[in-house]
Amino acid sequence: MKKLLVLVTMVLISFSGFSQIKSKASVGLSFSNFSNDVNEAKAQPGFQLGTNLIFGNKFYFEPGIFYLAKSTEFVTENSTGSTTNFSADVKGFRVPVGVGVNLLGDGTSNFDIHASGGFSGYFITGVGDDFEKDDFENPTWGTYLSAGIDIWKIFLDATYEWSLTNVQKDVSAIDLGKHRNLYINLGVKLNFGQ
Repeated sequence: MKKLLVLVTMVLISFSGFSQIKSKASVGLSFSNFSNDVNEAKAQPGFQLGTNLIFGNKFYFEPGIFYLAKSTEFVTENSTGSTTNFSADVKGFRVPVGVGVNLLGDGTSNFDIHASGGFSGYFITGVGDDFEKDDFENPTWGTYLSAGIDIWKIFLDATYEWSLTNVQKDVSAIDLGKHRNLYINLGVKLNFGQ
């Protein structure tokens, strides 16, 4: 953990020479599903609220932090044919760290189209009634791709994230597999620096 903290600090210091630092405060919807279907899994809408910092213009480094609530509803059928409904409701903090490029515009224009990608950690702080917090791996790690559009100070981003680690610790009862998440965020971009 200390090595990770030192690495993040060094990266942030190396990007401090950029002329512009931007903050992207946003709120959005999340849709989560799992790689293993229990019998029937249905993504339920969740939400996220947070911010990214952007260091750079045409090419940029983008760490962030979001409070995220996500849910998936399951229907399982046992050997007697009866069904059971349960939900995987999870809340926590998502910490993405990525790099990106403004494909159209340079990060300082009034109209930009951008793409980014990177890695993320999801740190669980609470779960719903159908699971215990200890049932889940914590943290889980993922990778993501994102695309978006900026018009003046308003932006709209869409991000797809794949979990690199299994969600559940004990897969003998039900193996949920790995998260697959879609995030759609709307927010405001604030400029700091010169």
